[in-house]
Amino acid sequence: MMGNTELLLLVDDDVDNLKILSGLLKREYRIKVARGGREALRLAEGEPTPDLILLDVIMPEMDGYTVCERLKSNPRTRDVPVIFLTGKTEAEDEARGFQAGAVDYVAKPVNPPVLWARVKAQLALAAQLRHAREELSEADHRISRVTDERDRIEIRRRRLYEQQQALLAIARAALLDLSLENYLGIVLEVLEAVPWLKVDARGMLFLTNRKGELIQVAQRGLGEAQRPARAKALAGSCVCDRARVEMKPLFFSRLSDCLGNRLQVDADDAGCHALPLIEGNRVYGVLAILSPPEAQPVEETSQFMADVADIFTNLVRRRQMEETMRISRLEVQMARNEIVQKLGVAAEFRDVETGLHVLRMSQYARVVARVLGCDEATCALIELAAPMHDVGKIGIEDRILRKPGKLTDEEFAAMKQHPIIGGRILEGDDPLIRMGREIALTHHEKWDGSGYPNGLSGEEIPFSGRVCAVADVFDALTTKRPYKEAWPLEKAMALIVDGAGKAFDPKVVAAFQKALPEILAIKVRYQDDAINPGDVLPAPSAHANGNVWLPWRDSYSVGIDIIDEHHRYLLDWTNRVYQAVHESAGTVEIAKALFALEQYARIHFRAEERLMAAHDHAGLELEQHRRQHRSFETELRELREEIGHNPFVVGMGMVEYLRDWLFSHILDTDKQSLAKLADLA
Repeated sequence: MMGNTELLLLVDDDVDNLKILSGLLKREYRIKVARGGREALRLAEGEPTPDLILLDVIMPEMDGYTVCERLKSNPRTRDVPVIFLTGKTEAEDEARGFQAGAVDYVAKPVNPPVLWARVKAQLALAAQLRHAREELSEADHRISRVTDERDRIEIRRRRLYEQQQALLAIARAALLDLSLENYLGIVLEVLEAVPWLKVDARGMLFLTNRKGELIQVAQRGLGEAQRPARAKALAGSCVCDRARVEMKPLFFSRLSDCLGNRLQVDADDAGCHALPLIEGNRVYGVLAILSPPEAQPVEETSQFMADVADIFTNLVRRRQMEETMRISRLEVQMARNEIVQKLGVAAEFRDVETGLHVLRMSQYARVVARVLGCDEATCALIELAAPMHDVGKIGIEDRILRKPGKLTDEEFAAMKQHPIIGGRILEGDDPLIRMGREIALTHHEKWDGSGYPNGLSGEEIPFSGRVCAVADVFDALTTKRPYKEAWPLEKAMALIVDGAGKAFDPKVVAAFQKALPEILAIKVRYQDDAINPGDVLPAPSAHANGNVWLPWRDSYSVGIDIIDEHHRYLLDWTNRVYQAVHESAGTVEIAKALFALEQYARIHFRAEERLMAAHDHAGLELEQHRRQHRSFETELRELREEIGHNPFVVGMGMVEYLRDWLFSHILDTDKQSLAKLADLA
């Protein structure tokens, strides 16, 4: 014996069959035998109850089917598994046996291994069922003794259902194209609707930056007073920062009891769930959900909040990946645009013109196209393509390009080949390259047909070529070159106006005249040579000074008109960054404005440094200026890198830094240093 205690009841009217079965099974199990149905019922109802019954079907007086049906009708024996042993193996016989309540059917003559396997399997299953029934019986016993236990289970069931419905609603909302602030609002409304959770529809979402600091990126239900603090780092906050550091959910019943709390909410007596957003070892941020004062979480709250945090983590991770991809595409596009611009600059450097010529000329073209009613996409494409207008000069000999005097007829004929060379260089199907080729080939064509290389006239000349022709000539006339001085504005405009209907499209000339204040502002923003402190802007520039975040004030003036124009333009771009952040225009729009601000800041800083160097400010003052400029450029690069790391953390903290630095530099450093130059003018 192996010590098994299972009791088998063997029922058969044939003694030899009983001996065979007993011999097969007695080494492993205790055995009782019965030679008929009535004896089998008596033994089954007695003590101990058998664990399994092997029952013959064909017996005198009472067949096996009847015995099985009576066993199953008796509460004492109905759970004892019955295996039929019979030579009747027709399908209808087996079906009748199973209908009577049998669990298995073994054919005679018995195959010992099969019998062993069937018995073991049914005993194991019976043990499991018995164990389950015992547990159920115990549960029923507890419920019968403690009615409130039953109520507690019902409450848990209802809470589980409400929890599942809430999580389902939150997960579905995560699939929608919502801003983080709108998604936060939906989540908080869903959670507030769960009565046992006891939370308010108020909360904040913090994400980590590259330094691991928490930055507020969204809030709901806290009022406008909370928005100025948006995107402020909360390092040291005992609520959210502790949850970030400890990497586990925390709950505080009263924020006022939390020493050092920095969460700015309407009522310090609110409670707070601080849920870290974690994947692996990375903390993406913290979700802060406020609760009524003194509200205490119930048993299910902890796991439920962890599930909410998991869904939010997945959303934030996915959204960060999507936004990072958008930023990457923008960076690729900007790199492409910069390469195109550098291609134009490369051609200009072989000539006597400077790199800023292509910036001025392309912006002139954009402004004129806008005045003529072109949509924003067309204006932008013209601006991007215009720098390639003289790329064909790469194929012109230096002796011709750099000749200070008048060209001979032979030399001029060679020079007139540069549009054709540019057209060959810019062959391609890309829209930008196509427009660049169009401008390169046609910007020397004239309205009356006297231009080159193809003698086109009127509207045979593509629109982009007609616009760039005026922009190119104006910049060439009004810019100093080694072989000539810059023309006065009046003289240059007189030539252009006189050329309307001859060299130039009259409509383009009229649009250029209308846009002249903006054209002149562009000219001084991108000035090649050192700024003359005494120069006065010939026309007022157009800047938004109405309902903007940082309007220009006369008190900001440093006394030098051109530097003031530079500063106004820097504030314009800072206002655009602010508007993109404040109106949740998206990280791509924020990045565009920030990149443009960074690009122009470099141009302005170099112009300011050239001005100081040209007027004997080459000492400590200039070096201090340079250090401040490089520091700001470094900060802008880091902000750009931060956008690439986590696009959502850029916000009010960034634009407030831009504002503070610019005002400090303009009102303190620049006013102190440049006022001396203004006095000398």
